[in-house]
Amino acid sequence: MAWTAQTILTLMAGPLAEVGCVDVDMLEYHTGIRRKLITTACAVLVNRELIERIKPGCYALTDTGREFIAAGGEVKSGGQGERAARRHTGTLREKSWRAVRQRRKFSLNDLIVLVADGDERDIESNLGKYVRALERAGYLARMPRKEPGVAPTSNGHLRYILVRDTGPLAPVWRQSANTVYDPNIEQETPLCG
Repeated sequence: MAWTAQTILTLMAGPLAEVGCVDVDMLEYHTGIRRKLITTACAVLVNRELIERIKPGCYALTDTGREFIAAGGEVKSGGQGERAARRHTGTLREKSWRAVRQRRKFSLNDLIVLVADGDERDIESNLGKYVRALERAGYLARMPRKEPGVAPTSNGHLRYILVRDTGPLAPVWRQSANTVYDPNIEQETPLCG
């Protein structure tokens, strides 16, 4: 990822410097890098404030990015100073998103078994809220048949299927804004229902 981000940054500071808004198609043409890798690398560069998103899929170099390239800076993988502290890696929701992408079909109990390490507080409530937010944002859909419960009086457990896989970065549920932000495509989706 660091190599892709560095290539994009160098291209935007060099041959494409005069282009006001460099789109993903242009980057794909000039680099030969797959579109999905380009969008993920651009999300990293936006997060590090080296480029800015002018409109969806179209980017421009920031003054910070120009200074970074002029100083011979290299994009490295991992966190970058203070901004790295804001990005929480290995969180319960990030682990659950990876599990959802691997399994495709699952129940909340399946998810808990896959991601729990024993240190979580109220994991069922936490993941339940996240799964419901992803469902309301259109990433998941309920399957028509439930998974049978263990107790004789159980109505069973809801099962979900992944219907919108946008990439490896976990969508972020912003409870206060009632939205889900997807860092893979840099899109905010209002929750319905």
